[in-house]
Amino acid sequence: MPRTSTASPPRCRHCGASLVGGKRGRACPRCHPEEAALAAQLELSFFSPPPDDSAIPVPADSARPPLSRRARIESPANAIPQKIATAENDADPPAAGPDAAPPIENKVAHSHAPASIPSKPRTSVGHYFSIAAGSLIVIGGLSWAGFQMWPRGPVERSIVQAIEALPHFAERTGAQNPFDAIAVEGDSSATFVDLDGDGLLDLVTGSRSGEIRVFRNTGTRKQPRFLQAAGDAFGLVTTDTSNAVAFADLRGAQLPDALNAGTNGAFTFFQNRGAARRPSFVLLAPEDDPFAVTVAPAHSYDWRATFADLDHDGDLDLLVGTRDGSILYFENRGTPQKPQFQGVTRVDPFGLRGLGELVSLTFGDLDGDGDLDAIAANAAGELLFLENRGNAWRPKFVLMARGTLGLGNAGPDATVALVDLDDDGDLDLVIGGADGHFRYFENLSTPAPGR
Repeated sequence: MPRTSTASPPRCRHCGASLVGGKRGRACPRCHPEEAALAAQLELSFFSPPPDDSAIPVPADSARPPLSRRARIESPANAIPQKIATAENDADPPAAGPDAAPPIENKVAHSHAPASIPSKPRTSVGHYFSIAAGSLIVIGGLSWAGFQMWPRGPVERSIVQAIEALPHFAERTGAQNPFDAIAVEGDSSATFVDLDGDGLLDLVTGSRSGEIRVFRNTGTRKQPRFLQAAGDAFGLVTTDTSNAVAFADLRGAQLPDALNAGTNGAFTFFQNRGAARRPSFVLLAPEDDPFAVTVAPAHSYDWRATFADLDHDGDLDLLVGTRDGSILYFENRGTPQKPQFQGVTRVDPFGLRGLGELVSLTFGDLDGDGDLDAIAANAAGELLFLENRGNAWRPKFVLMARGTLGLGNAGPDATVALVDLDDDGDLDLVIGGADGHFRYFENLSTPAPGR
């Protein structure tokens, strides 16, 4: 049995008459007869469209009360967004006169769907991709611009801490450079060691002539002053064209021994047989030389040596940069009291590769994470920073972008040495080169606590 509605029809609030029209538009036939006619006609047009366009007869009523605001809003003309106008070819348009109602300039379009609502244009896939790309660019820009202002999460904090932990070097010249008045005839390479036991680091350098020169420190810990020592440099005699001299306590005797790496691809080892305040270097016989049986690759020459405990086993290993850009790794397979370097353990170890020709290396913990990082220089004068992304036991060096530490280019055939020259708890950088002079770059990092 069909359901019937029991609700009473809506009535006019002014005269109580039943309203005419459907939900899309109602009007009172007494108060607003012309709107009631339109509402009734509109209600029929949604179910049975009328024939050809024609004007809708509207009774004239010049004395009708003015429309209220709600009636204007609920009127069919406002409810349906369709243009209604008298047809131009209407044979009998409404007559004009003082008693005639104003003409209705709209007409109902004979269509089931509103004709004035345009169809939605189809959007291509590329349009959405362009919107997505633009949004990513904007979001990325805002993220980068507000990186220092937004609350930082763990990833952002770790990035900021890593950046802040890296040192920044600034070159000191003139009177601020303690090496300003020091020079050799060419191929200078700085090495720092306390030779006379006074607690101050002295300077030892090779030279193009093969002579090893010692410059004693007569200043203080914070303000060093270097003067050339007289005599034979404590027994460090000339043996070959000397590119670099490396010092290390290889016997556990608290005395630094010396290793001269020359241009012919061989080592010359000097053992310190003196005392803490008076060193005496002696050239060892082959049977006593821990480097006597060292085997090096063929055609390897112009060596530059440095000692570092890269595998964190308590003894010092040896790394050598060569003319062809190879890095030779000599692992110490002995003990801290009895070293044993039998031959090249690896070539280009731990990611130390692609550094150019005639490589000079120096190691130190530059970012304060407990492992050794590296700075390299080459024949072209490039200064390269290699951060250790591994650990103290298994190093993995990654070449960072140029200028990461504020270092530009040095002169040709540059050499590098890290040393705390001003006793402020961080490592400074001293650069030698083909011109025989030394450049000093101060580390501007925050001094270590207690310094």
